Amino acid sequence: MMVATFHAFLLSLVLLLPVVYKAGSQVLVKRLRARLTALDDLPLLSDTRKTKIPGTAVICGGSVAGLITARVCSNHFEKVVMIEPEEWVTAVGSGVKDEGGQKSENPPPKRSRIAQYGAFHAYHAIMTVILRRLFPQVEHELGREGARRYPRGSLPRVILASRAAFETTLRRMVLTTCPNVSYHAGSVIGLVRSESPTNRLAGVKLRTVVGEEQHISALLVVDCTGPAHGGYRWLKDLPPVACRPCDITPRKSLPLEDLKIAYDPKMAYMTCIFDVPSTLIEPLKGHGFPMDYETAAYVYIYLPNSKVERNHMMMQRQEKNTWCVADLRSFMSHLVPARPIPGWVHAMLDLFEQEDVPATYCFSRCPPTIYIQYHRAKNLPSNFIAVGDSVLQVNPVAGQGCTKAFVEAVTLNRMLTQCVPNPSQYATSFDDVLPSDFGQRFFAAQAKRTGRLWESMKITDYSFETTTPAPGDNLETTNAWRRVYAAGVMRLCTKDPYVAGVTYSMTNWLAPSTDAFSPVIVAKVLWLKIRDILGM
Repeated sequence: MMVATFHAFLLSLVLLLPVVYKAGSQVLVKRLRARLTALDDLPLLSDTRKTKIPGTAVICGGSVAGLITARVCSNHFEKVVMIEPEEWVTAVGSGVKDEGGQKSENPPPKRSRIAQYGAFHAYHAIMTVILRRLFPQVEHELGREGARRYPRGSLPRVILASRAAFETTLRRMVLTTCPNVSYHAGSVIGLVRSESPTNRLAGVKLRTVVGEEQHISALLVVDCTGPAHGGYRWLKDLPPVACRPCDITPRKSLPLEDLKIAYDPKMAYMTCIFDVPSTLIEPLKGHGFPMDYETAAYVYIYLPNSKVERNHMMMQRQEKNTWCVADLRSFMSHLVPARPIPGWVHAMLDLFEQEDVPATYCFSRCPPTIYIQYHRAKNLPSNFIAVGDSVLQVNPVAGQGCTKAFVEAVTLNRMLTQCVPNPSQYATSFDDVLPSDFGQRFFAAQAKRTGRLWESMKITDYSFETTTPAPGDNLETTNAWRRVYAAGVMRLCTKDPYVAGVTYSMTNWLAPSTDAFSPVIVAKVLWLKIRDILGM
């Protein structure tokens, strides 16, 4: 009897295992999705406070990170001020809007502080999702600039546009849909600490374009200065303040001067843009151009074997029949491809040369990868945060810069939505509006969602022997197992639709990076390695 009961128990346990595994997996996936992505926060973007927070949010920087942050803050604060050093950006008739608020026919000048301003970009699918919620008219507006979406079919699509077209469109949409957002021309030169006993900022110090110094009061200060890392410099210039007993210190905290870490992939790139006349479209097809010219986006991508070389090459079609080819023949002659470069690529360059197609060149040397670990800082002002490249600056190959800023803006929106459950009953003190741990909680969430790029980008960057690693790292051993695993996943992408779909979702920020370690994919990678060992 006891044996039969025991056997029945074992049988029921075996039958329950799949159910328990499935339920546990669903709970784990849901928690990872909420922690590592902004997907669950997207519905909140459609909500607008009936009564906005009385006061001003000051956005230091008016590029993509500043614009998307200003758009989010406009839903919550009575007033949003963007401080931008380049005066033409703040002026009517600058290519952003004319006197009637419509698109200006005058092309905007180049952004002097953005190296890739004229280059072609692919904006990840998560950005498309975010933009649709914030600007229902976004596809029409981007279409006016010649931007396209890719790929066709059921996959979530990315936006393909030059930085100039994308940023100009985003600026126009923010300024025409958010009447409480305004620009100030000038540069932030410092932060102003509040005189109250709480550890917060009262505002920022501004130097205008004519050299005058001003003070702008702020309930929230957001550093969007990008690679300049303005906020880090301003914080170091602030007079110190003593920790209070109620202050929470992050685990493994660091002093302010030790927050900055870096490594240098020693990367440079050249952008060559050809202004292709419409008369060459048919000859291009005659040379074997592999797709429809009108819908073409990424035409040819060359990724190197890091054990052999470190050269990349991409060919894309931009707006208005302009073609972008990273470097030219001398560059291509040094490539070591596993398969020959298609003949139509060389034929296309021959055609451009024969027809003397106008071209412009831009050479840029990428700065080191830098991470300001604000999530490990102790005693930061509670109403200071930083977004985008002002926190983590990575190499531009994967196009992560703008995506980071968008994901962090969605995170900020969630946190602001949680402030003051009943917005019609504001207290008079600042801490009743934004809690005393607001900045710390933002940086903690930011580290989980976008700070992971500090390690994941090393998978590629550390595979090149010319990279100067971060202190304490070793090119051969740091993330070595992840590099091997990632190589296996990429090989599977070329032959396994399931793995390719999961990878596409992860790279477009539509799934947590942990999906790469699902039991199914782990098993596929292990089987691939076993086949390699056995020579199968």
